[in-house]
Amino acid sequence: MAERIEFTIEASYSSPEKAKVAIDRMKHVMNMHLAVRVTADPALYFFRVVDDSLWFEQVGSKVTIHFQVPHRELRRVKQILK
Repeated sequence: MAERIEFTIEASYSSPEKAKVAIDRMKHVMNMHLAVRVTADPALYFFRVVDDSLWFEQVGSKVTIHFQVPHRELRRVKQILK
């Protein structure tokens, strides 16, 4: 059994410039959340887990977002949401 789940999200934009803006905004939002120093926040912890493997790829007007979440972290999130 795999130790992690890999996520791939693909999005198409009307132009390469809009795709670049979308990537910049996503990176900005992630950085904004990660700048918060509240360590007890479960959502923030999950953002940090995602950020460890997050990467963006742009080909023309298409953006692909990749990240991985270890199974142990998915179990933790499930417990938090209960």
